[in-house]
Amino acid sequence: MLTEKGKKEAAHRSRVMRLFLKSYFAEEGTTDWLNYLAQFDER
Repeated sequence: MLTEKGKKEAAHRSRVMRLFLKSYFAEEGTTDWLNYLAQFDER
């Protein structure tokens, strides 16, 4: 991820993964993991 295009792709992947995990943890009802994930959304 050294180029600008690579950095944009990495940021997009990160957003997609966080959204996926947020939905999955909400579906499973795992509040501990949702709270842990929220720490990364604050950054």
